[in-house]
Amino acid sequence: MAVALTQDQFKRLRHVFEEALSVPSDQRYAFIRDASDGDELIQNEASSLIEAHEASEEYFEKLSEELIVPALLATENDAADDAPLSGLKLSRYEVLGRIAGGGMGVVYKARDTQLGRTVALKFLPRHRASTPGARAQLIAEARAASRLDHPNIGVVYEIGEADDGRQFIAMAWYDGETLKDRIRRGPVSETEAVAIALQLGDALAEAHRDGMIHRDVKPANVMITRSGVVKLVDFGIAQLISEGDTARSSAAGTLAYMSPEQTENIPLDARTDIWSLGVLLYETLTAQRPFRGDSDEQFTSAIRNEKLRPLISLRTGIDPRLATVIERCLQKDRSDRFQTAVEFCDALRSRQPAASPLRKYRKAAAVAALLTLVVAAAVTWHYGRSAYLNRAAMLAPVRSVAVLPFTSAAASDSSAYRGEAIAEDFRTELGHIRPVIVPSYLSSASYEGSAKPVTEIAKEMGANYVVTASVIPSANGPALDLHLIDGKTGTDRLARQYFAKGGRVDFVHEAIRDIVSSLAIPLTTRQEDQLNHDRTSNALAYNLYLRGLSAEISGIPGTAFGMTSHESIRSAQGFYVQARTLDGGLAAIRARLAGSHILSAISYDTTRARLEQARIEADVALRLDPYFSEAHTALSGYWARIGDEGQSIEELKRGLESVPNNVGLHVALAQRYFEVGRREEGVAEFEKAIRFDPRNPVAAGRAVFAYASLRRNAEAMKAFNHFIEISPNDNAMKLIKGHFFLRWKGSPDTLIAELQRIPAGWDDRGMATFARYTVLRIKRRYRETLRMLDSSKALLSRDGVVYYPISLMRAEMHYGLGEFQQSAIYFEHARSETADSVAVHPNDPTIHAALARADAGLGRTSEAIAEAQRAMDLAPVSNVAQSSTAMMAAAVEVFGRVGQLDRAFETLELLLAIPLRRDATLPFLQAWPGFDPLRNDARFKQLIQTFGVR
Repeated sequence: MAVALTQDQFKRLRHVFEEALSVPSDQRYAFIRDASDGDELIQNEASSLIEAHEASEEYFEKLSEELIVPALLATENDAADDAPLSGLKLSRYEVLGRIAGGGMGVVYKARDTQLGRTVALKFLPRHRASTPGARAQLIAEARAASRLDHPNIGVVYEIGEADDGRQFIAMAWYDGETLKDRIRRGPVSETEAVAIALQLGDALAEAHRDGMIHRDVKPANVMITRSGVVKLVDFGIAQLISEGDTARSSAAGTLAYMSPEQTENIPLDARTDIWSLGVLLYETLTAQRPFRGDSDEQFTSAIRNEKLRPLISLRTGIDPRLATVIERCLQKDRSDRFQTAVEFCDALRSRQPAASPLRKYRKAAAVAALLTLVVAAAVTWHYGRSAYLNRAAMLAPVRSVAVLPFTSAAASDSSAYRGEAIAEDFRTELGHIRPVIVPSYLSSASYEGSAKPVTEIAKEMGANYVVTASVIPSANGPALDLHLIDGKTGTDRLARQYFAKGGRVDFVHEAIRDIVSSLAIPLTTRQEDQLNHDRTSNALAYNLYLRGLSAEISGIPGTAFGMTSHESIRSAQGFYVQARTLDGGLAAIRARLAGSHILSAISYDTTRARLEQARIEADVALRLDPYFSEAHTALSGYWARIGDEGQSIEELKRGLESVPNNVGLHVALAQRYFEVGRREEGVAEFEKAIRFDPRNPVAAGRAVFAYASLRRNAEAMKAFNHFIEISPNDNAMKLIKGHFFLRWKGSPDTLIAELQRIPAGWDDRGMATFARYTVLRIKRRYRETLRMLDSSKALLSRDGVVYYPISLMRAEMHYGLGEFQQSAIYFEHARSETADSVAVHPNDPTIHAALARADAGLGRTSEAIAEAQRAMDLAPVSNVAQSSTAMMAAAVEVFGRVGQLDRAFETLELLLAIPLRRDATLPFLQAWPGFDPLRNDARFKQLIQTFGVR
């Protein structure tokens, strides 16, 4: 057969055969007869291939290997490319049999004898893999593909080499069928096609984030497992092959699925995969490809120039919104397509009509306008209402609805936790409604048991409406007695009881439906769909989820920087894991579990495995509900912890696209901006969060430091006052406010005033002792300071930025009094204490700074300089560490004490140019005795003139 066919005939045979496969089986032979144009050889061979194509899942690729490789590309080495391997061992793999083969390579099923798993081994054709540079390219691409870790991407285990030098890629083996096989049975249902496309879109989004383009998205590269999970395989292989075959580099990939730019051999980006995805989805729905051609040249011309065959002409009854999505993918100009896979998935999930590119169709638009009016009447019911609702939700006025802590009528019952947990679940779900602002748990919790009128609470929380409820026992389980109250008038807008009935265990969505209806809040079609369905029918799973929520929020501190307790994290995580086992399809469970893994990673388990668990759970949650804000927050935390701050920020922005009023997302985005040095943007996000949720202590507290970092001192003081107003028991923040004012104005008055507002017995971490020490030392009342230290029960003052043993404070006071012998004794005590601490915590910069002060006091110059430098090295400014400028200020004191004035002024000049945290401002420099050695130097006066009073 190879002798009878010329190369041109072979090309025509290939196209006729491939096109025949894409038409219904009962029409194939008629199609072949017409498409052969009287060439009996092509007609006979194509008919024979059709009869035999089911013998192999890649039959034509096998034929291609038998014909084109020996006949057109044959070399002495190529003859061995498909030598029988069954039964042989390659490295640790035992080959079980040949699965498929073609010009793109040969695939074998094999067994990994070490790990006992089944794998697929893909050998690339030798003539492609052995050209200069191709081996290195192969290794590089295989490594890149193996980096991709996503549930919808086929796993690449390794790259290996057989004894004869042929390289292979070991991939995961999936039990199922290819999408190509599925399409051969006929068009796929619309629901199934969309599910497949969404999984592929998610896979491509992951790859594109990692800088990889697939370049060969086609049904043959899509596996559908028996459980229905879609796997995209063969990442980068089309490009690998083209790299080793410069003569055909423009043909990287498979022509039928190539984008116009791919056929032109120009640089590609992620949008070429969007085109291929559109072709694939079109073919999945119709079993036909959108473009055809009898030769490569005709096929290429059709892709570049032909108008798309309307989907509706091949499949009547198709959802017009889906057709619009596919048409957007298949725009010739890539700037008119979806620009990212995420954008494609969002459009596909919402089924909103995608905006058509206008610049190419303005002339046609005038003619089409009349037709559009006629057609619109017919399709309005299908998607007009949806578009209207989505737009109405986008433009609806924002309403703030505060959800106060739910009470429980069975306070002594073991299920009393349900009140607080259902309230938090309510906040979470209501917060996903686009035009609604829901103040956080921390804002609402302060009103638990409050006797304040609801109207006063609403005013303080900036809320238009307030939800109150009580969980009451009933014959069928817990019920909810709920009231929606107008924040201005105090009157009920809604009062209703909700009961578990008909197997329903979760009535939160029903209550939210009534609230949005009562307030005339427009919903998007997605929100309507979600609220019209109960999330779970598994009572135990929902109960465990509520237990997890209760454990989680019970351990949240009402402070700006306090961490959720380890015990609460572990307890909540245990409940979420149990709930997931019973109902893994509830997005809320997966998102909260992801968040608990992030909290674990931040506090007590810093392993990469813990972070990966968070990513997996967040990914699953977003596949179940792409707008679940808590999942976006958890995924953002994952990216931040692995060092990809850019992706972390983008993840939060992605969440805000759907729920722009979500307080948690704004707070998280503000913090991310702050951590990467984008402080102005961070402040703007904090301000927005506070505007939405004015009593949120986390947003208010962190805004304080954001203002301070920008030297917006007056605004920082207002922020301090606001935080203390909503968190009156946070004594630490009161003292921080006093220290801030001291550095701003050089006066200890505010610190004195705040010390008077703190309970007499409060001295957490020695913070009150250090504050009193600071005030008295500023006033140079050294003897009084020593008496104060005698009465203090603290041995150490430590707040994360300051580490000051009481012995070091005593040493400084005796030094100030000129009692140098006593001073040396206490400096020695301080040095001994801090040296022991350094041995236990070698990477804590604050302890090294304290050791440097002790060495300086003892005249150990070289040791003092080394420790001061070590403290600065451990808290570099480049890391935006909270303690970085504090360590620099400590180093300036040390350098001054040991007479290294040049080094002191060099460090000080740099310090004064850095945004403020806890550093040495000029007013503080002039007031603090620790800087006395610098004051008589002319450079000190010069610095004052250069930087001015800040």
